[in-house]
Amino acid sequence: MNDVQSFFTTVQFSFNFTTPGPLASYSTSYYSGPADFYKEPVWLQILLAILFATITVLGVGGNAIVIYIVLWNRRMRTPTNYFIVNLAVSDFLSALMCINFTYYATMYMAWPFGRFMCKLVQFVQNASISVSIFTLVVISLDRYFVILYPLRPKLGKTKALIIISLIWVCSCAFACPVAIHTDLVDFETFYHCSESDNFKGDKVYSYCAICVQYVLPLIILGATYGRIGFVMWSRKTPGEREEKRDKKLTESKLKVRNLFLQLRDHRPILPNQY
Repeated sequence: MNDVQSFFTTVQFSFNFTTPGPLASYSTSYYSGPADFYKEPVWLQILLAILFATITVLGVGGNAIVIYIVLWNRRMRTPTNYFIVNLAVSDFLSALMCINFTYYATMYMAWPFGRFMCKLVQFVQNASISVSIFTLVVISLDRYFVILYPLRPKLGKTKALIIISLIWVCSCAFACPVAIHTDLVDFETFYHCSESDNFKGDKVYSYCAICVQYVLPLIILGATYGRIGFVMWSRKTPGEREEKRDKKLTESKLKVRNLFLQLRDHRPILPNQY
């Protein structure tokens, strides 16, 4: 980040800078600031705007529908559906709070939304990612025990809500360092929202994030779903077993019926009794 800042500092002194303040313009004939320096072709801007808008609408609308259906339908209020709602809430927040801001920061390389929104967007983005990942892990474990150990007591609603609360607490705690050490960087003519240089443990945090948000969940998901797939593939489905059972039962009934018919047609002739 120091290299980026020194680059923009060099740009500021290389050209005749006249207008102070964020997103101000340079008084040159070449470009007027970061928005022009990083300006993409018009067709690409329109295409990206349409894509980001579509993702936002689908993300917000689709997840809102899922939340509404589960919460307003009593029969849908199961522990598994609670986890699905939790996943939808995290995706809803991510689509609502992160996509549009990411689009602007990517297209114009500037952050005009202030320090509070800079920290809030980074916090929501990291927390929602953790919530989604941890929820997927919990769903995989829940399916694992339900399928492989069907006689065990199932997860209740209260325990599911407690697990969801713990997921949010852990995710928010894990996202706090990012929010604390993210700040506005002043480039004289514009602001940029990025990680502060004062964050000395950024490498340790990055390694922990890779392990917690990627490596460990990937191992758990692979192990649980791999085991589920193996068991489901090796076992016969309940329908097939019931069909075979009914077939054997029918064959047994036919055998008993044929036996009675044979006994009726071949009655022994008893000798006359005097």
